[in-house]
Parts: sequence; C-alpha cells; structure tokens
Amino acid sequence: MAKFETSSSGFEWFANSPGHETLTSYGLAQFQDMMDVSDDIVDETTISRTVEWLWTRKNPEKPGSFILNPRTLDTFGSSTQEISDAYIVWVLTTLKNITINELTVEFQYLHSLYQNSTDPYFMSLYCGALHNVGMEAEASSIAQLLTVFQ
Repeated sequence: MAKFETSSSGFEWFANSPGHETLTSYGLAQFQDMMDVSDDIVDETTISRTVEWLWTRKNPEKPGSFILNPRTLDTFGSSTQEISDAYIVWVLTTLKNITINELTVEFQYLHSLYQNSTDPYFMSLYCGALHNVGMEAEASSIAQLLTVFQ
C-alpha cells in the first residue's frame, strides 16, 4: 500500500497528489487491521503522518466536514459529502490513539446530519463511530432504528 502514498501524504489510486480522503481513510482502516495482527507490520510514523494529513483536510468553511478530492475512479470514491465525512470519522475512531475530544466538532456535525437522515449507511457509520468512542447509549439507540432497514 505504501506505493499509493502521495508526495504530500494521503493516498490516491495512482499516488498522484493530492491524496483522496476516503481512500486514505480506507488505508488507515487496513493499517489498523494489520496492526491488530502484529505491531511491526505497519510503521507507526506512516499512520501518524496519514492522520496528520487528514487533519489538514478539515474544512474551515464547514466545521465538522472534510475537504474532499473530487477525483473518482469510476463510481468508487464518489460517495456523498455526508457519507465521506461519516466514513472518515468512523475510521479515525477505530485508531487507538484518537479520542472523542479530538473529534468534538465532527461529532456535532454528524449529529446534526443524523437528525434529518434516513440513509442507513450514514446512520450505520455514525452509530459505529459513537460505539468506538464509548457512547453506547447513543449508538444503541441508532442501532435500534436501523433494524427497520433489515
């Protein structure tokens, strides 16, 4: 996967800068899964550098959201802004060194979107992120709502 890291950090299908935020998040999720198997598979500096790059992609004009690279590969990578934001936050919450305090604005933003959402994928990502940071009551409430989509 290191071959797909861009010169400016982040990851992209052909290692072209700038990186792609959701693809980079997917890479982080893969790195975390690999580290769950063995600590020496992925260099910690790669994860730190990648997380730092994602922090630079926070959208100052829309707090809680991320600036997204508009490039897509066919239909992959062309999710809505809301889905991408929820996915990025969900992935960040799977990392062992990220706390809810670092994502307060993002959680507030996702909560505001959730209040009007009927999208089960968005709701699932938000529910998973809440669960990952220990907000079990909120996550359970959303999980219960998701049962109607089964």
